[in-house]
Amino acid sequence: MSALRIVIAGAGGRMGRTLTRAVSETTDCLVASALEANGHPDLGADAGVLAGLPALGLPPPDHALPLPARAEALIDFTTTQ
Repeated sequence: MSALRIVIAGAGGRMGRTLTRAVSETTDCLVASALEANGHPDLGADAGVLAGLPALGLPPPDHALPLPARAEALIDFTTTQ
């Protein structure tokens, strides 16, 4: 069985970093991509490094439209201001 591929939205925030760590540490799950809002200071930083892990090779992209096609789930931990 392959790992469940998950996109983390809000990956630069405190909870997004926690979710990235939790998904990365779960054996049957994989962080497929990470999202952050345009203009966020962590945009372009690797999601693993932001979460205190080794680099995952997943800098949050500046265009999220194709990401759901690469995953089976999306965890949205974003806020509106």
